[in-house]
Amino acid sequence: MKRIRIEINASRRGIRFDVPGTRMFKSGGFDLQYSFDTSTSDRGLLSMGLGLLAPIIDRNVPGEIEIVLPQPMPEADVLAWRRYHMLPSRIHVRTATTQHKPLARSSEPSGNSPIGLLYGGGKDSVAALVLAEQLYPNRPRDLLRMHWSAKSPERHREAFESHVLPTLGKRTSFEYFSVSSTMHAEVIDRADAASIHLARYLCSFIPYIEARHPHFLCHGYDALEFHGSAYRRAHPQVLRYIDSVYRDLGVPTTIRSLCFALPPKLGFGMIAKLRPDLVPAIYMCESLDARWCYKCRKCFTYGILCLAYAVEAEGFDLQRMFNPAGSYMTRIAAQLERTDSSYTPLELADLLAYPAHFQAVSGWGEDVVRGARVLKLPTEATSLLERTFLAIRSHSRLHMDELWIQAAAYEGGTDFARGLRTIGERHDLGLLDLPAVGGTVKGKNVRYLMFDIE
Repeated sequence: MKRIRIEINASRRGIRFDVPGTRMFKSGGFDLQYSFDTSTSDRGLLSMGLGLLAPIIDRNVPGEIEIVLPQPMPEADVLAWRRYHMLPSRIHVRTATTQHKPLARSSEPSGNSPIGLLYGGGKDSVAALVLAEQLYPNRPRDLLRMHWSAKSPERHREAFESHVLPTLGKRTSFEYFSVSSTMHAEVIDRADAASIHLARYLCSFIPYIEARHPHFLCHGYDALEFHGSAYRRAHPQVLRYIDSVYRDLGVPTTIRSLCFALPPKLGFGMIAKLRPDLVPAIYMCESLDARWCYKCRKCFTYGILCLAYAVEAEGFDLQRMFNPAGSYMTRIAAQLERTDSSYTPLELADLLAYPAHFQAVSGWGEDVVRGARVLKLPTEATSLLERTFLAIRSHSRLHMDELWIQAAAYEGGTDFARGLRTIGERHDLGLLDLPAVGGTVKGKNVRYLMFDIE
């Protein structure tokens, strides 16, 4: 059996993870640097090490493996991470022989404990922020941002803090906590970083969890991302494994997804109708050189959502985005003109939407074209948008623009679902009250997972 050692070294504002004797990281490991002072428990550090590195070790080291942490790990924590990551039985972790009791801290979050919002900055993050304001108005809000760009975590942090934080700070109240991770810059195979999925946040913010004891921790995936097994590790039932890890750290919090019942257009619409002043604070483009690059699918998505709700967002140039001579619209037009035998509609679909969102986006045409006319886009730009959406209209499904009430009840209980229903009725948002819905992703029929999956 091969032994793989994980070394963990914590300082006041940083944690270093090394995996000596392996070739998974360029420098042997990676660093987490925090914007706040940390005092992480030994048990918390062990969970961080296993949760962040076990899937990467699984991908890179064949055969029977024993992962050796700085000290034996409580068996309950090992089991939780094994279930969360679906680690194979060939991977063993040295566990403590004595029974570990949960760390003694508060039995329940206090009445003024904050809501911790894992904040990427896109439409789903802002929608979750708006829902936190609306449904939990007496709770303080903490924005938790991870900076992880493979090019430069530091530039990633600077772009966010210069473009987004000032806009948000003028419009809502929050405290800001960040961590910069060099994992993506250090991994030799980028797929290794992707293999840990949501654990990159759930583990990296354990120092925050122990310091702040949030009422709940919220991530922002939307309803259409919960299909098949792609986002299994963000599903409410699977996240209960990590709730138990947090409880055993003495922090009885839960992990929530306030956007679990919101398809993408509805999430944006909720922002546009409840807090239109926050639309300019949405941060989707991943360019490190400009606020918006106008050359990527994320810029295109933000633009068509603005058109769908006839919103002129400060700082975003709709005419530049949809200029038929611009780089992105030129690519779309070229796909619309193709008649060669090698052409596949998937090439156009890939330009227009993330695969999980394609059916939803296919139904936005009327609203997008109407918005283009209301906002007086040039005729050539409006015409190209109209042709584009006519080409994909047959793929649309009406339920992908509605609020999924039973999904809300499954994720957050009847009071949460009732609150969402009230918002939907007050602001004329479509409501869907079915136990399950289906769709198609990359040509495959799927069901959306608003029920227990394991």
